[in-house]
Amino acid sequence: MSKPIPPPKPGPKGGHSLGRCILGSLLAGIVLCVLALLFFSWVFSKADLPLYAAVPMATAAICIGTAGAAMLLSRLQQKNGLLLGLCTGIFFFAAYALAALLNGQREFTGFAAIKLASILLSGCLGGYLGLLFAQQKKRRRPAGR
Repeated sequence: MSKPIPPPKPGPKGGHSLGRCILGSLLAGIVLCVLALLFFSWVFSKADLPLYAAVPMATAAICIGTAGAAMLLSRLQQKNGLLLGLCTGIFFFAAYALAALLNGQREFTGFAAIKLASILLSGCLGGYLGLLFAQQKKRRRPAGR
């Protein structure tokens, strides 16, 4: 006779498993990045901007997506905000580096170093802010006390 299989145990902090949180937050970050790119492309088409203004706009869109994903991930996990933000930044920079390699850019330039620093910093900032928001939510007092 075989023993019955026990039900799966819920993950840490309310049943959020790390794998599902990572996939969900990265998907949310990609959606934020695409929305920011759409907004910046609309601004670029309406305003008379030089072509070299597209590079900082694309970097800002990646930073917005990275910060949003890191904020969501650290808020769901409620621990290790800076580390989770750094890992999110590494993921988004790896996606950027892969796109640059597929486009034929093989050298690591000064622009790539600036993008690396800004993406990693925005990921760490998003992770820290998500952790602060999660802590603030836990410490709220009910009204009337």
